[in-house]
Amino acid sequence: MPAAGSERIRFATVVKMADEGAMEPNVGAEPEPRGVLEPEQVVRNWQEGVDLCLGIYQHLKEYVPAVHCSGSEVKSPEDEQAYQILLQTLEWFLFGETPADGFAKLEQNNGSSQLCGRVFKGGETTYSCRDCAIDPTCVLCMDCFQNSVHRNHRYKMNSSYGGGFCDCGDVEAWKTGPACKKHEHGASEDTANPANQLPVALAERAQQLFTIIFRYIVDMLIWTEDKELPLGLQPREKTDSYFCVLFNDEQHSFEHVIYSLQRSLGCSQREAQNYTTLIDKEGRRAVKHGSLHSCQETKLEVFNITNSVFQSPLRVEILHSTVVSHQTFALRLLLWLNQVISYSAGLRQIFCEVVLNQEPGSDQPCLISKFMLADAKLWKGARKVFHELIVCSLLMETEYKRLFAIEFITHYKQLQLEFVEDDHDRNVSVTAQSVQIFTVPTLARHLIEEHDALKIIIETIIELFSEHMDNGKLHFQSYSQDKLFRKQMVLYDLKYLLISKPPLWTDRQREHFLEGFKTFLKLLKSMQNMEPVNRQIGQHLEIEPEWEPAFTIQMLLKCILSVIQEWCASD
Repeated sequence: MPAAGSERIRFATVVKMADEGAMEPNVGAEPEPRGVLEPEQVVRNWQEGVDLCLGIYQHLKEYVPAVHCSGSEVKSPEDEQAYQILLQTLEWFLFGETPADGFAKLEQNNGSSQLCGRVFKGGETTYSCRDCAIDPTCVLCMDCFQNSVHRNHRYKMNSSYGGGFCDCGDVEAWKTGPACKKHEHGASEDTANPANQLPVALAERAQQLFTIIFRYIVDMLIWTEDKELPLGLQPREKTDSYFCVLFNDEQHSFEHVIYSLQRSLGCSQREAQNYTTLIDKEGRRAVKHGSLHSCQETKLEVFNITNSVFQSPLRVEILHSTVVSHQTFALRLLLWLNQVISYSAGLRQIFCEVVLNQEPGSDQPCLISKFMLADAKLWKGARKVFHELIVCSLLMETEYKRLFAIEFITHYKQLQLEFVEDDHDRNVSVTAQSVQIFTVPTLARHLIEEHDALKIIIETIIELFSEHMDNGKLHFQSYSQDKLFRKQMVLYDLKYLLISKPPLWTDRQREHFLEGFKTFLKLLKSMQNMEPVNRQIGQHLEIEPEWEPAFTIQMLLKCILSVIQEWCASD
């Protein structure tokens, strides 16, 4: 929920409450903030200042480190209350009035949406209509399915891996009955641009605030300096207050992490289990708070216990307490942004414009691309919130979904190369968003025709398999099973891209399809005579040749070949 409660609660009181209830040392060892926080006065100071960005950064620099921080995304009630007051100040600036009144007006003026867009959690039931779905990836949530015509059709149920969203209301996902009873009225709403229906002053403030806040979020979550902060956020005085942070990966078992924490931290099995559970859920957790020297000793202890010939050590980093504070608050801001834009399609469109906007004359990518390119370096909790924000903003607007798809295909090769080296599952990788892009028929054809998507994906496949080439032929020896599985995911993207053949061909479409087809022939050439089984003469064959990878790739390409034949036959 948006920040709630009295707008005049004094920040110093909340910090004191957090200190008294803290179970761990407080990041409040940083210099305490001066004065009190009254949202109206703070906003007035921002508006009267010369530089709004500087004013907001000064405010965050002073008050964010004052909030108790355990190095975890799980906050105590006192921490959450302090965060709510920080967020409430931003809401005062956004609306120019009390947040409660501002949100009430947004809800009153916001029409119903044609798209559901419910983001699935892991294990949640999804429904797909065998009669009406364009392809098997088109699914409905339980509420939409129960209120749709598809409940009387042939359907199948699946358990979601998490991260996808309900396709109710998407006319390109269903042959008939695209929307349930709840969302069918959204199609008849006024089709005027929702952003233009917002008050001009509100739209201007939203554009300013979203730009500053999202840049702060991106800068902090992809920040790589462990002991320093970006310019504009550095504290007046630097203290010897550090966190030893343990990160999650998919290589070490629960039992191994619990055992390692017991030995390195000297904690009980129950405490080690709690740490391990939170690390698996959030992606990282502070396991030690103290001086730099004490944290370095803990890091070395964890390294010595977990490092072996057969397995890499657990990833442990030492972060200054102010860095952890700002990163934790940046993650909280991502959740807040998601909540704010859910109140208004107009605010959602303004947010989409901000994150996709590239500064004129700059060679830097837009903010959303910058965030995407750092995805493999983020911890699990940050990735999940970031991906949910993509789904609930960019993928809910047709035009911005197209622009995001262009950014995605532009950086596709780099994203896939980093995913192969990643140590997290695909359902927490931004590359999993490909299914939301490539399975949209008009969008897939646009990417092929205007942005050479077919060629880019096939070139990515060839580059990923290049290390397995021997004299121009694929040869799988001494390969990593996990990495090979990750590389095969690109073949599924190629299949998704070609699901829907064009009803009417254009010259430009033919040109770019043929470019991609020529690249595809290079891939087939490298597969011809791969892993041959030759008759052995004179000596017994002691080791059976490796055949499984080649067989798996050939089976995946079999259906792709059929689809390409259909494309060729349609023209």
